Amino acid sequence: MRIFNTIDKSKLRHLRDCIECLQNGKRSHSNEINGSDLDGNEYAVLWLDLVIRDTDNFEPYDDDSQEPSVSLSSSMIHDDIVDVVSTISEQDYQGKLCCTHLGYIDKAGNHPLSEQQVKE
Repeated sequence: MRIFNTIDKSKLRHLRDCIECLQNGKRSHSNEINGSDLDGNEYAVLWLDLVIRDTDNFEPYDDDSQEPSVSLSSSMIHDDIVDVVSTISEQDYQGKLCCTHLGYIDKAGNHPLSEQQVKE
């Protein structure tokens, strides 16, 4: 979770149902959130003081997307791509973890970093 300050730009007031993310600097805001390259990622946007008033922005995790690609000794073939996508799909528990976390928070009805939830 990231907390950002909003600004009012008259040139952007015509935009609706979208978020304009900072692209300058060491890392863009979308990249700080989850290493996103904005290729279909989904975000939740909240304006709820109960949730964000006591929440600090922690340092974002290290990002390796700017590291140079490894050179391959041979050309990739279709089977190589299928193997990589299959491996990622088999190991991807992020969605399940996210849904479990959201369900727990909804059930508890407390701030996500409350003392009781941290103990559990």
